[in-house]
Amino acid sequence: MRRYTLACPDGRTMTTIAAVSRPTNADRLADRVPVPAGAGTFPVDTANRVAYRDGDTSVVIAASDDNTAITAQRTTNC
Repeated sequence: MRRYTLACPDGRTMTTIAAVSRPTNADRLADRVPVPAGAGTFPVDTANRVAYRDGDTSVVIAASDDNTAITAQRTTNC
């Protein structure tokens, strides 16, 4: 897991946490990953990924290129 933090103009910080799973089956992520009720989703029909925004947090969960791992990123807003 990696954590990246940037300073915002107002003095707060913006943080992204990124991780890659151990080898796993990454098929049909949209059917397997629950999205919080009320979150704004961003459908991606041509890629095996789930992207949504919940309040000031963005989440992207995606299959690796060879479909043997899952990547996840969570980013907070300034």
